[in-house]
Amino acid sequence: MDIEAAKTVLARDLNEGEMVPFRLVSDIKVDGKTVVKPGAMVETRVLEAKKSSPLGTKGRLRLDVVNLVLDNGTKVPLSGNCNVYGKNRTPVAVIVGCLTWGGFLIPGTKAVLTEGHHCTASVLTNTEIVVSK
Repeated sequence: MDIEAAKTVLARDLNEGEMVPFRLVSDIKVDGKTVVKPGAMVETRVLEAKKSSPLGTKGRLRLDVVNLVLDNGTKVPLSGNCNVYGKNRTPVAVIVGCLTWGGFLIPGTKAVLTEGHHCTASVLTNTEIVVSK
């Protein structure tokens, strides 16, 4: 299933274990019937959040997809991950640092998860969903 980030976040503002909201992008159908509509919330947990740092080190954000939350509050376990990386600028920092001491302070770029960023997830276990008529 396709999911997308519900808001923009920066790795530097997050801590391991925090939850980041995602939402379902398309219908989930069983036997031709829609059982979950787009927009349903998906919980993801931060596995790693590193801000960019001097010497050109890039920012990193790794998320684990945890649950699909149904309208009635039922949580359906999911499996998946979403990774966002900044750009590594270590070579530039080292070259400029060899010419001027300040060059070593050049950071890599930030890891920014933008609203609407797409990831994929799979249902981890069979879950019975009762569809109202």
